[in-house]
Amino acid sequence: MNKYQLISLGEPNGFKVQILKMFKERISELGIPLNLIEYIDSSNFETVYKSNLPTVVLYFGDLVAPTKPNEELNSTLADSALIIPIVSNLEEFSNQVPPGLRGINGFELSSSNRIEQLISCVLEGFNLLRHSRRIFISCKIRLKAAGRFG
Repeated sequence: MNKYQLISLGEPNGFKVQILKMFKERISELGIPLNLIEYIDSSNFETVYKSNLPTVVLYFGDLVAPTKPNEELNSTLADSALIIPIVSNLEEFSNQVPPGLRGINGFELSSSNRIEQLISCVLEGFNLLRHSRRIFISCKIRLKAAGRFG
């Protein structure tokens, strides 16, 4: 079975540790072995990242840090990876992310109350969580033979 890659780039805010902890909990709840998830950041990107594996990038934007793109971000953009720009305030989105991400919908994370929603977005990006569930109901119908069909 292929591995999934969860990449964190940008300037991690105070929620990064909580996000990873809750993500691992959800993965366990789904019965997915934790070793199927590869956690990548700038420190191990060059040696671990594979462009042919399912990838979700959490890009943490920041008002203070420079928003210039880097090699890791450029690689994932070129590989059409799912990128979720995370900002503290959507009204400041353009000031918190590099120009290459400004056309992508962002995710506002200003409190820990929204971490679960972010994790659901990541799981959906990996196709590990269905956005909507479908129900199929099967029933048997017995027909009494009337002697003739017609």
